[in-house]
Amino acid sequence: MVFGLGQEPTPQLEALLHQRLRTPNRRTVLAGGGALAATALALPVIGSHDLRRILDVIQDARHRVGESTLEYCDRALDAAAADDGLYGPGSALPGVLGVLAVITDTGRQARPAHRIPLLRVGVRGAELAAWFYRDLGHPGAAEQWRAQAIAWARQSEEPTLEAYVLLRRAQAAWDTRDGATMITLSTTVLDRRWGLPAHVRAEALQQQARGQALVGQPVSRISRTLDRAAGLLASSDGSGSLSQHYGRSLFALQTALCHAEAGRAAHAVDLYAEHLNPQAFSHRDHAYLSSLHALALADAGYPEKACEVALKTLPVAQEVGSGRTVAELARLSERLRPWRNRSVVRDTVQELTLAAR
Repeated sequence: MVFGLGQEPTPQLEALLHQRLRTPNRRTVLAGGGALAATALALPVIGSHDLRRILDVIQDARHRVGESTLEYCDRALDAAAADDGLYGPGSALPGVLGVLAVITDTGRQARPAHRIPLLRVGVRGAELAAWFYRDLGHPGAAEQWRAQAIAWARQSEEPTLEAYVLLRRAQAAWDTRDGATMITLSTTVLDRRWGLPAHVRAEALQQQARGQALVGQPVSRISRTLDRAAGLLASSDGSGSLSQHYGRSLFALQTALCHAEAGRAAHAVDLYAEHLNPQAFSHRDHAYLSSLHALALADAGYPEKACEVALKTLPVAQEVGSGRTVAELARLSERLRPWRNRSVVRDTVQELTLAAR
């Protein structure tokens, strides 16, 4: 069998996608049955070209003789994650949605022994889809996929996966500066019943510290939380498949962000200067972190430098389609208000304002 699970994706799914490729309204929900309807794909940024790519993934999976569904999907998700870092979420999203269609359509007819491992891959794929939609600036679609990831994690009998998605939900609350939600969710994730590895608990503590900064808790308490996180990260061997991206460089920059929100912008600027290395991060991630660096520079009283960083960052954010980065740069316009009479500030604010529309 092609899929190693005893079943191939149904022809109904392929017919559904072919039908939508001929439908003038490209932004409507894919409805009318089939795997995509079962996962309630809302697709706010998918056009006919992207639907073709989704279909290509499904057809490719069907013709990979001798390769199991798990192997194929894992490899395809790895490729999507790499594409995201290089070219942005819009380029990576169709491939992930194709994988999720394969998992949904195949998994519901698979035997339990095969279905559970498949669902665990599905959790990863759904969380990736949520991440891509978040970066594209579609929080509703992102939350829909996080909810799907949690549902699959519970069905797959893997508590650590559920906790990991809750951690991603805590992280997403940053976009609306919802510190209370960040604290609540990260505290839940830190419960030992989940059995998370040390570096993932370190990330949860760092998210908790960020929430503490947002709600105005004392710097001493935020620093203690960060110290606990640093201790866990130092003791971690990086085992497991979760949060493999989370290392010392990212922790240092997340610490800078916490200090900036806690009113210690000058210290944050020093941390950004030391650790924001373009070689250590993907093209897209470096741009996003640079937008936060620009905010810290403005808060520390360096408006011209903030403008310089912002104007270098904006083209990258636009190139990779990172709505999240553009939104952070839009916040910079307000932070630069005290210096709006300076020509460089005025010109920068005008460019950032136009980009955010």
